[in-house]
Amino acid sequence: MRALSCCAVLYGQPHAQPTYRALLSAQDVNGRMASADGPIKTFPLRGIKDSPPYLHDGRMLTLEDTVEFFNLVLETKLTEADKRDLVAFLRAL
Repeated sequence: MRALSCCAVLYGQPHAQPTYRALLSAQDVNGRMASADGPIKTFPLRGIKDSPPYLHDGRMLTLEDTVEFFNLVLETKLTEADKRDLVAFLRAL
């Protein structure tokens, strides 16, 4: 019931249901999804070994640091051998 009352406040009708898009407040801009932070820009992995630092804010200085960061954050439970193999793969691109 509370969700419906929130919808009424936001959308003016008690039966209105916000769309997934409205909840995320994202929109299509020139064929790309954009949010309050702007369009999401992704980069190709080719030549990644030649373009440190990594992440959008440059906080990871090496590929090893980056792989370990995502291993912890995403809880992928990679073994040391898996991490070495992944770094070797990224260096080969």
